[in-house]
Amino acid sequence: MPDWALPLISVGASLMVAVASGLAAARVAVARARAELEKEVLARLDERRRQVYNDFIKMMQDILPSFGKGTPDSAKIQKLRRRMVDFRMASLLVSSDHVIDAFTKWGRGEQPAVDQRYAVLRDFADIVLAMRRDMGYKDTKLTRTDILRMFVTDLDEQTDLLAFLGR
Repeated sequence: MPDWALPLISVGASLMVAVASGLAAARVAVARARAELEKEVLARLDERRRQVYNDFIKMMQDILPSFGKGTPDSAKIQKLRRRMVDFRMASLLVSSDHVIDAFTKWGRGEQPAVDQRYAVLRDFADIVLAMRRDMGYKDTKLTRTDILRMFVTDLDEQTDLLAFLGR
């Protein structure tokens, strides 16, 4: 082998190692950037989800405190249904399957007129419980009754509603 071949092989090997190291570093950098981007997208999605869920809770807070009392008020039920359509549109892209399932169950509810107001409350509680699971409380111990107590202050006095919730 000529004297000049050994240094040339050494330089070539060094270049190959440098190129391979550069490619590996680039792959790591791309993977890291992709992971950071995904993390940022998920954080934005979580924030939007939190905003949609908070808006839903605030909307319901205006309607629910007196919903379980007295004769069913069809005007109140219709107002709630209209506002729920707004929630449906806002949540379609950010809610989990569980929240969407609970919401569509509420929308399909075919209850007798007497039970309609109770069904609205029950299904509202189911939506909130699904939202809680969606936001990270996978093993929540709260029940429908626990959720409704936060909105209907005299819930424990409404034995018919409590019996309905126990079904």
